[in-house]
Amino acid sequence: MKWHLTFLLVLLFATPGLAREVSFSWEPMEGAIGYEIQVSKTDDFKTPFLTQKLQTPSFSSPMEPGKYFYRVRVIDQAQHPGKWSNAAPVTIASPAPELITPASGFETSYYERVPEIAFTWKSVDITASYEIVIIDSAGTEIVRTTADKSDYKGSLPGGEYQWQVRSLGKSPIPGREGSVEEVPSEYSKPWHFKIIKNNLDKPTLIAPLNGAKLFNRSPINFSWNQDPHTHFADVNIEELDVDKPENLKFDKIADKEVKKSIEKPGHYRWSVTSKEEATTPGVTSETREFNILEDPLFAGNYELELNTSYSNDVYLTNSSLQIQTPQQVGQQSSSYGMHYGLSLGYYIFRGFGFFVSAREAPLLTENLNTAQKELDGQMRFRYGANGFFQEFWFGYRQMDIIEAENTPVSQAVDLNTTGPLFGTRISVELSSRLKIQGTGFYYKPLTFSSPQIATLGPTNADVMGGSLGLKWNFSGRFWAGYRFAIERVNAQMGMPLTPPYVNSTWGLFRTEPIFLSISYER
Repeated sequence: MKWHLTFLLVLLFATPGLAREVSFSWEPMEGAIGYEIQVSKTDDFKTPFLTQKLQTPSFSSPMEPGKYFYRVRVIDQAQHPGKWSNAAPVTIASPAPELITPASGFETSYYERVPEIAFTWKSVDITASYEIVIIDSAGTEIVRTTADKSDYKGSLPGGEYQWQVRSLGKSPIPGREGSVEEVPSEYSKPWHFKIIKNNLDKPTLIAPLNGAKLFNRSPINFSWNQDPHTHFADVNIEELDVDKPENLKFDKIADKEVKKSIEKPGHYRWSVTSKEEATTPGVTSETREFNILEDPLFAGNYELELNTSYSNDVYLTNSSLQIQTPQQVGQQSSSYGMHYGLSLGYYIFRGFGFFVSAREAPLLTENLNTAQKELDGQMRFRYGANGFFQEFWFGYRQMDIIEAENTPVSQAVDLNTTGPLFGTRISVELSSRLKIQGTGFYYKPLTFSSPQIATLGPTNADVMGGSLGLKWNFSGRFWAGYRFAIERVNAQMGMPLTPPYVNSTWGLFRTEPIFLSISYER
């Protein structure tokens, strides 16, 4: 005789445990006056935990979640039991958890900081664990994890999701003391929620302006406006127009401005990335370009220059010999040759420094060799901004206005002078690599020395000159320069004789059509 066994779960809960009312039923058998049912954790029924005699082919009993087996046999009119049916497995699942938050239809939004969502549900058993599953709108499983408590926290990016939970009930395993097996419940009904990703506005740059000319060693004020939902910013600075650029980054700035110095002169581009958090990717502004120039006003600047030039000197002499009848004697001569010079300056305070320079020029004249020598000591002052600078200096010069060399003593002319020196230089930076410079100076000899000093009468002289040129930055801090220079000397002296005397005026007009220099400027 073949038994057809069925069972029905009736959702009745016992408190405080998880026992559920379970109904068993089977087909009635002809001639049966009763039935006997056994329920066991094992299919050999050696230790059934429930045995019950019944008059009808059905039975109900509260049972804890777990895996079971049951069998039934007939009792005939003579009260004799029949054979047991084959064992049928039964799994009693835990009830599905009741979801609490986030409620179905819940929505939240964020900018960059991905929100942490708290998932909670009602506990069905303090000893149970739970499995939570989160699926996105495309059906992709995003999260599948277990939790020992009735809550879970997770961070999710923007999108539409559904979530559900099931409990993982525990049932003892017969014959294995202390061991249990999980008996999962059904999943709860899925609840839907949405996370919206908002976009941040790009920061807008304020300063420095596009094309600004700034100076190294002086703090540069980088400022910008940013989205009110951002709280940190990175300033990104990229060097341009070089083979090996230097890229600077000032990060995690909790403000909308920062002051930083850039040491290396050059052409740069900057932008700002504003962020909601210091570690989030952020949104980046447009870029602006600026130039870093050498700051001539900074203490510690120095300048070393080597120069050479070709000069053409024209001497004009006019003497009057007075005995009884005045006689005028006029003479003009010229010379030419190369000048060689050295200049070294150091600024010990901002905009204030000392310079020394020396020049020597062996010249060839029409009938003799001459030379001019200069040695200067100067104090200089600088001021200016935005690529325009002006220097003023005053100092002391020792100068051989003219000195004949390799000539007989009777023809020797040697006039050495010393006195104050005044000058100015204007520098206009056309770009980070090119500047134009103009200079002017005045030298007033106050003392004279000469082999003829014993016979000289009253003597005075003026020396003045100027130049105009360009300097080009060809490598790092090295500059190559060209300029056109002129210089003029006016002198007058008296020479008493017995019985007559001589009054002499003479001048020197020098032009330097070629003046080349190499300088290292810091």
